[in-house]
Parts: sequence; C-alpha cells; structure tokens
Amino acid sequence: MRILILGGDGYLGWPTAMRFSARGHDVTIVDNFARRRWHLDQSTDSLTPISLLDERIEAWKHVSGETIKVQIGNMEDGEFIDRVVAESMPELSLIHISEPTRPY
Repeated sequence: MRILILGGDGYLGWPTAMRFSARGHDVTIVDNFARRRWHLDQSTDSLTPISLLDERIEAWKHVSGETIKVQIGNMEDGEFIDRVVAESMPELSLIHISEPTRPY
C-alpha cells in the first residue's frame, strides 16, 4: 500500500514511517522541519537527541533494506501538497501527524 505521512520527521511520524515500511508498504513522508527551526530560533535542543532526517533515512535503508521517500515542504502550500499527493498516489492512507507551522 502507498502511504503518505505528514510530519514524518517528528517523534510520532518517524516511528510510524518505519513501522509501515517494515511491513513492506511504500512510504513517503512530508515535513517542513518546523520543530527543528523552533529549536534553532530559541537556541534550544530537543530533549531527545534526534539525528537529521537524511541520516535516519540512510540508517533505515542500511538495517532494513527498505527506502522511505521524503518530500520537504509546507503543508500550507497547496501547490506543493497537490504535487506530493499526485506523485505518491496514496491509497486511502494519509497519516497527519504534523504540527502547525507557527508555534502555539
């Protein structure tokens, strides 16, 4: 099944992506790295150290042999989301775990 996970760089999105990928699904994650930018803007770090997404993608491929595709962009950009959905063609599987673009 083709699955699109919005917010795939986060605490919930990344493990969800790995779980579906491990089960043989074609996974694409979307993220705009808002959480990472918030930490940079505030000169803070995540309580749990999190490797860069491209490093995790490579590590996942190394240990599982599976590929998780990535699309970087903002969900508020309609043209971007239209393109991502058209390219990934999710089969009724869209998992929305992303955070708002602006902090609360």
